[in-house]
Formats: sequence, structure tokens, C-alpha cells
Amino acid sequence: MLLIPEIEKIPKIHQPCGLTIGSFDGVHLGHQTLLKRLREKLPLNSLLVVYTFTNHPSHLFAPHAPIPLICSPLQKVKLLGDYGADMVIFTPFDQQFAKMPFDKFLELLKQKLCFSHLVLGAGATFGCKRQGKEENVRELATSLNFEVEYLPKTHARKKLISSGLIRTLIQSGAFHEASECLGRPYSLMGHLNVENGCYNFPTQGLCLPPDGIYPVRIKTELKSYLGRAQISPRDQKIYLETIKQNLSLKNKEIEIVF
Repeated sequence: MLLIPEIEKIPKIHQPCGLTIGSFDGVHLGHQTLLKRLREKLPLNSLLVVYTFTNHPSHLFAPHAPIPLICSPLQKVKLLGDYGADMVIFTPFDQQFAKMPFDKFLELLKQKLCFSHLVLGAGATFGCKRQGKEENVRELATSLNFEVEYLPKTHARKKLISSGLIRTLIQSGAFHEASECLGRPYSLMGHLNVENGCYNFPTQGLCLPPDGIYPVRIKTELKSYLGRAQISPRDQKIYLETIKQNLSLKNKEIEIVF
């Protein structure tokens, strides 16, 4: 999978491709449905391209109380690749992006990618003053020669799946219900630190369960270990203890599965 930090660094593309755009926080069942539908619409050997953000838009619009992330940036990129993305354009949601007119944004992407299909979720908007709403995007699709499709929202147990619902479930410790919406076990991914002989996992900016001690699986690239995780939002860390003693996980990329 290609990871591109800005539009200007998109390499020259010779293959047909399709595009989807959004925050994709959690990469939940609704997001997975978008990716699957986009793949279905593309011919073989096409590139599936995701345009997403390193931060949540609330970091720009509500910097004193930004919405906590379900996934770290590292985990989001990995999940997008796992669910079929061939290229992720991973840029900050900043003033420059927020002020860009939706048509200029899509025109620039069309020049770089020459995408044939754009798949979005129902109600999706983007661009300056959210002018990139469905009726305007459909009109632009005709002039720029691409097909656009808006998919209905996804439901689980008659509940509308959204990143907001999943955050509420995680914050209440409802891991089973959160996992049903995510389409996989709820987990966090990142790198371990070691302080005073203890493992800790930085959680700044992440959505967390309530304070407490939880049984977890600690997964590395090759193995999985049983352990306990102590949630400490005040310290913005998760403290980890493995059941297997004398286990060296220092500086390793891990996944904590609740």
C-alpha cells in the first residue's frame, strides 16, 4: 500500500482508480462497506484510493475540546490497507484544506489520479463551507467525467453505525457492542514505552474505556500474549502487564485487544 502525505506527492498513475474521502475514524462497518462497494465498481488491477486525515476536523474547529480518536493514525492506516486500500492520501485537516472549495479539491485530485469512480456515505460534505454536498458533487461529476455514488448508512442491531456511537460504547466499557459496530474486536495499536521497568502505552488524543484493569491480548507481528491493561486517562497512558514473565516488548509495535 502507498502512503502519500500530500496531494502534490501523488506519483504518476497509469492504472484506473477509484476514490473515497472521509475521516474514517475507527474504520468501522460503514467505512468497510464503502471500501467494498468501491472495489466492486472498479475493473481488475485498479487502484482503490482513500483520502483521509491525520487528525479529526474538531482539532481545527474546537481545539480546546477535540473529539478523541477511536484509532491512532498508525492503526487507521493499517486498517485501511487491511480492508482494501491501495493508496492512502494522509493529510492534516488544517485551515488550508478547510478553505479549499470542493470543486477545486476534486479537480486537483482528478488531475493527479484521473479517478473514474467516487463513492461516499450518505450526507457526506466537504470543502469550504461544506459546499461539497451531494447535489453539487453530482453536477461536478458530469463535467469532470466521473461516476459518483452515495451509500446509505450501515446498521447493526437496528442501530445506525457511526464513529460517535462507537466512542460512546468504548467510553462506557461496552466492548462487545463496540466490536459489533467495528466488525472486529476493539483494540488499540501503537508503540510501547518502558519506564522504571514497566510497560506503558501513550493514549493522548485517543478515546478510552473507563478507569480500571482489563484482561487483554497483547499482539505483536508474530505472537500474541495474555496480559492486563490498567487504564489511566489522567496520565494519558495505559499501563500493561503481561502474564508471561520476563517478556521483552520494549519499543515494539503492538496491538492491545480488549
